[in-house]
Amino acid sequence: MHSFFYTRKKGLERKMAREASQHVSSPEALEKWLAGQMAQLPAHSHVTDVPLLEALDRALAIPGNLSVFLSSILKDDELVKKIASRSYHQDLFDKVVLFSGDTWKLRMHVFEAATFSQAQEEIHSHRDHFVSYCVHGGIVQQIWEEIDPHAKMNEEQQERNEGKSSRGGAPETAGAVATTAAGTAKATAVRPSSIPRYHKYEYDPTVSNGTRVFKIKSLGKVFLGPVDDEQKARAGQTYYMHPSVLHSVEGIEGKTVTLVLNRRATSKSCFASPEPWEETFVRRKISPEQLRARISEVLELMKKGDSSVSNRKDNEAKIATKAQQQAAFCLIRTQA
Repeated sequence: MHSFFYTRKKGLERKMAREASQHVSSPEALEKWLAGQMAQLPAHSHVTDVPLLEALDRALAIPGNLSVFLSSILKDDELVKKIASRSYHQDLFDKVVLFSGDTWKLRMHVFEAATFSQAQEEIHSHRDHFVSYCVHGGIVQQIWEEIDPHAKMNEEQQERNEGKSSRGGAPETAGAVATTAAGTAKATAVRPSSIPRYHKYEYDPTVSNGTRVFKIKSLGKVFLGPVDDEQKARAGQTYYMHPSVLHSVEGIEGKTVTLVLNRRATSKSCFASPEPWEETFVRRKISPEQLRARISEVLELMKKGDSSVSNRKDNEAKIATKAQQQAAFCLIRTQA
């Protein structure tokens, strides 16, 4: 695996923000403008698309633009029904599909803190490249990778031996580091079997009678381990996710809202679970009434201007002091 860094194009971001502000009061005009911008990207998604994706996502997520856009949706009953028909509850959050183009989508995700005290997100990948802007709250994620338990044990043993040699002591017994489903590293016994093994599935979403249905295919079992520390993105920050990345949302900072702009699907998604799954599963739909409530809730959060929203510019200023600008994380982990 390797890291990918890119420089934020602040001039492009300002240009996109100005242009978006001219269209946000009309969802139809905004969708047409956004479709035109997305059409400039090459047919095949690549990490080089990230600066424009981020500039567009930031332009739409600016509080002034986003609040006007969301308010305009509430004024159109037919649009509310249309958006609700393609939106659904995704395990631990509501996924509101604001726009759905031929090769892109604009989604708003709303996370409830209480949900994460009751359940845990499966480790998974995505079908597409996407950029996510944290509008409110904060999100904590763990990046994962498939590991060879024997290689992991050998690596840990070598580190222990080298440590003992430098102090003149005898080598320690072999050991391994196991990772719980929650992402917490723990010292364990020497057996490879002590490293968690997950059921790996490939899944393909389809729509049947207006309901999103996921057909899954078993890919056997795999050993997974965490990559580096947990990563955080707070209000005013963005992150990019590559389709090859396995990740899980480990927690949120209060009620959290993100705006996600993604490209066309380039692969099938995978997920890993400690327990076996059925061959299909469905997502619970969101009603027009529930959608109205969600949008109104987000607008109220933005109106309050609490610390996570009002400090957006401060957050951006702090990020801007870095020598190399990058999305908060996950830009990042691509397979070599």
